[in-house]
Amino acid sequence: MDDRVVLQASATGALLLLFVDEDRLSELELAPLSDKTSFNEFPHPDGLNFFE
Repeated sequence: MDDRVVLQASATGALLLLFVDEDRLSELELAPLSDKTSFNEFPHPDGLNFFE
């Protein structure tokens, strides 16, 4: 049984992925949408758009 949940949000130029394994936060990933884009820090929460 796979107990992984992935929550997604978008920010300008990136996706933000939050992984939950067996009811525990396990990983937070900022995934740029382009190879030419890089980030020095995570976007501010006010700038996130959450997927339902």
